[in-house]
Amino acid sequence: MDPFYRVKIDPELKELVPSYLERICSQNLVLEEASKCGNFSFIESYAHKLKGIASSYGFPYLSELGQELEVKSQMKMEQEVRDIVLKLIDYVTKVEVTYE
Repeated sequence: MDPFYRVKIDPELKELVPSYLERICSQNLVLEEASKCGNFSFIESYAHKLKGIASSYGFPYLSELGQELEVKSQMKMEQEVRDIVLKLIDYVTKVEVTYE
């Protein structure tokens, strides 16, 4: 596995992280569809939450993607939004969590 996809998380979050990742994964199709339809207000709202919450769970890259996604959706940059959504989907489907 590519080291980029390996994340070390505080063991105190072990009970919370799997359900957090499941929630993100369950939103992937909705987010992808919203990006195809140009539903920027939904994407902006989702991205804002992702930006704030992801880092507290130990996923700084997801937080960065959330920030990028929020800005690009505010600017209604369709292709950039789609590209970031695909990065997000790729990351959450490949991330490997260890608790240390």
